[in-house]
Amino acid sequence: MDVQRMVEFLTGIADDMEDTLAGDAGELNPTENPVWLQRGAANIAWLRGEIKELADSIVPDAVMSRRTLQGVAKDLGVRSDWHEPDEQDVTAELVGGGSFDNAMLPATDSMEMCVLLRQGGMPVAVVNLASLFAMACGEDF
Repeated sequence: MDVQRMVEFLTGIADDMEDTLAGDAGELNPTENPVWLQRGAANIAWLRGEIKELADSIVPDAVMSRRTLQGVAKDLGVRSDWHEPDEQDVTAELVGGGSFDNAMLPATDSMEMCVLLRQGGMPVAVVNLASLFAMACGEDF
């Protein structure tokens, strides 16, 4: 099983655990069973932390050209103008170092600023921020 499928599988288990705990909390008197409910919540929080760590270990595809970025947009199901990507559960975060340059390959551990794209919390692609500006100005690499 690949890492992405494992993350999706474990996320389903965590969701089921939360649903069960929420149902049990409604049926149980929290004052009579506070330790059980606290342990359940702590276990879920621990599992979600482990899932995030596993998801963050996925090395996303590096976007090196406008054509590749267009392919990423298509794969994510976002519009070509990237209007409201959150409707497809797509988020972006700034990663890497503080250098605003595009001399190196984009990577989440780069010395240069990069944008990490996620869908459903899963890393999907990373693009160097300076390269993204260059692509917006019509440059292609």
